Amino acid sequence: MPWIADRFLAAGAEWIDLATGGSVKLRVIAAGTSREQLEWSARCEILANLRHPLINPLVDYGLADREHAFEAYMVRGPVHADCAAAKVLLAHAVRFVRSYGVDLPPDLAELVLRPVAAGSLRGLKPIGVFLQRRPVFESVADALELAGPGGTTAIAIEGPHASGLRTLRLAAARAARLHGYVPLATDTVGRFPWIVNHLLERHVCVISGGGLDAASVPARALASLLCRLATASARRHLILSFARPGSCAGPVVHVDSMGVTAMAAMVFVDRELGPSADEVLVAARRAAGRPGLCLAQLAGKPYAFTRARSMYAHESPQPTAVMEGAELRAAQGAALGETLELVPGVRSLSMTTGIGKPVKFFSAFAPLCSLIAETVLNRASRSAPHAR
Repeated sequence: MPWIADRFLAAGAEWIDLATGGSVKLRVIAAGTSREQLEWSARCEILANLRHPLINPLVDYGLADREHAFEAYMVRGPVHADCAAAKVLLAHAVRFVRSYGVDLPPDLAELVLRPVAAGSLRGLKPIGVFLQRRPVFESVADALELAGPGGTTAIAIEGPHASGLRTLRLAAARAARLHGYVPLATDTVGRFPWIVNHLLERHVCVISGGGLDAASVPARALASLLCRLATASARRHLILSFARPGSCAGPVVHVDSMGVTAMAAMVFVDRELGPSADEVLVAARRAAGRPGLCLAQLAGKPYAFTRARSMYAHESPQPTAVMEGAELRAAQGAALGETLELVPGVRSLSMTTGIGKPVKFFSAFAPLCSLIAETVLNRASRSAPHAR
């Protein structure tokens, strides 16, 4: 099976991102010398944080093997604009990227910049954004630590519209890969069910919600995945669920509110098209900690409450304290091991309360796995409804 970096799968003439189920443009280059690798990594780190109406987001990058590096760009449709509007958009995008010291040679520009097709788009005010790292991401990183106990852990993350939930999901997928997991969207399981056969000896991070799933995967398909992973080994696995406030029954981690200073700092101030620094500050103050609303005000249009992939950077507004570390582990519900202790003939290796307990199944009770997996899935689904 041809795939790269345990995340990108070749499907015919296109590459599929297992973490989202969507198509990506993949660039594979020679890794080069140590100095060249450092320069390349620094450039990619900047590109991965840039958002603009004319830019395809860089969703992941790294070493494909000892001699090659890769870059994966989200595939977004063409921008339909007339000639004048297209020139304005392109010039603004180039100024925005160059303001961070990044040049776009022709081969790279073909991947980074979205194509422009003939259309009637006029009056679009382009906004350039540099994503800001928020405290909620530390909670996600803490849950991804492979040093924790084995078994399956379910974490629910809530954030309102325009808060940055979808952007956080993309960042979590890359973080999961870097921590040794195979990031896997629930939609991907339904589209490529055979992929499970290649994941039984791996740590898997199942990602759901956040407005990126095209459809809800059948419950039994996900239950089967959890069952097969659990019976294959006691490796640590993670279910990251992204949802809107009020959707989760159990403990959740809330996307934090973004401060005015950080929100203002993320916006590119362009001398030719604006916005000005004062306009950015006013919009940030009116956004109530929700960067999506700030960017919508600057663009001169209402925030679009859609499930499509967003072009904006979002981080967000919840006054609730963010749980992390020992506090997060203590707040989790019953672990898989504790659930299994209630089933006769199945012995759990769990000895204490916490998340992701290791479990040992006796082969004679393998037929019970499906029932057990559905029980665990029902518990996880209460913390992981499909985000709209």
